Amino acid sequence: MYPRYDRLSEWRARIADLIANAPITDRASSSKEIETAFANLSAAQIEELQQKYATAYLVSTTDYSFPVAFRTDTYKVYQLPQAHQ
Repeated sequence: MYPRYDRLSEWRARIADLIANAPITDRASSSKEIETAFANLSAAQIEELQQKYATAYLVSTTDYSFPVAFRTDTYKVYQLPQAHQ
């Protein structure tokens, strides 16, 4: 599914959340800056995002203490804690 142009601000807000509103200083290096900011999220920040977006898994290169559901040489898929209802 592709983002709808009439909801582009929603996608921009999600990206800002995923990089903890880190400033992007240079368009040429923005991809690397975004990747670095995402990799630097703390476990607490990940848990906040999990609650906000009701996600079950996280794909990351960063080491976290969450249970690993799957891994490759580069990435780990973490199972995130589910909120109790």
